[in-house]
Amino acid sequence: MSKKNVTAVVKANPDKGIEEQLSVTFEYDLPDSVDAYKEKFGEEVTKSILDQQTTIKVQAGARDKLKKGKTAEEIQAWASSFVPGAAPQRKDPVDKIADLFAGLSDEQKRAFLQNMKKGA
Repeated sequence: MSKKNVTAVVKANPDKGIEEQLSVTFEYDLPDSVDAYKEKFGEEVTKSILDQQTTIKVQAGARDKLKKGKTAEEIQAWASSFVPGAAPQRKDPVDKIADLFAGLSDEQKRAFLQNMKKGA
């Protein structure tokens, strides 16, 4: 087990009777391995926690893809290879520029191309 400092904060909300921000910091023993988690909490609880955290991570990734205009099919393809904690694949710089360019207005595109012709 390793002790971790955990802080909990409740923001002030006079409408709910909380006149000032409240906070507490305390120590909590976290298991050092998955086996230690299973020993402390049981296999069912450990699996449930892992499922919840994986779901949260994949939902966050899907939201990011939606904001970037990706289709359901593109998001499904990404989700099928999603590995929690793995670094995202870096996009090819030319593809990244093309994506950014596609999001510009016609006026911005013309200005950008003019600057590129000047060597800017």
